[in-house]
Amino acid sequence: MLRKGFIGSPIGDTSPEVLAPREVVAILLHEIGHHKFRHNWWQLAVGLGIMMSVFGLLSRYVVLPEVPMSFGLSPAKAYITLLMYLMFYGIIAPFSNVGFAMLQRRQERQADNYSYKMMPWSYLADALVKIGVALNKDLPFYHPLCSFMKHSHPTILERVRVLRNNEYQSHHRLDGAGVVKSM
Repeated sequence: MLRKGFIGSPIGDTSPEVLAPREVVAILLHEIGHHKFRHNWWQLAVGLGIMMSVFGLLSRYVVLPEVPMSFGLSPAKAYITLLMYLMFYGIIAPFSNVGFAMLQRRQERQADNYSYKMMPWSYLADALVKIGVALNKDLPFYHPLCSFMKHSHPTILERVRVLRNNEYQSHHRLDGAGVVKSM
């Protein structure tokens, strides 16, 4: 079973059996990229903003005695407010989760790009495939809408494709006629 290791990275006690040392370094560079770009602070700020918004809506509308009474409940019970919060959060959560997941996917691409700038792209790509398939038993294919709605990370194939495109673009450029010229 894979356990979280250094700075929340997927480097755990089973990783040395599967990953080469250069792949471990590529993953650590990815995690250092998260630190460099202060992703934890951004996620904390956005999460607090979402929570404050939900509690603000809750305090504005659930405190009204008409709201619990419309459900046939007594307004004086404290647990009713908690139930109302859970009900309203269930309505708001899918929308806030999509926005939060979009932020996290953007941050994952930034961290991937940081690792790519320090080492060859294939090291991180190989590590992602090994971690996803061998250790996490991840499926390589997801429906794009499902991935957009639920995943905090881009899929492995998408990440490898972006890394490969970055490598290609760094060694080739288009001339004025749209012809690829090697640099």
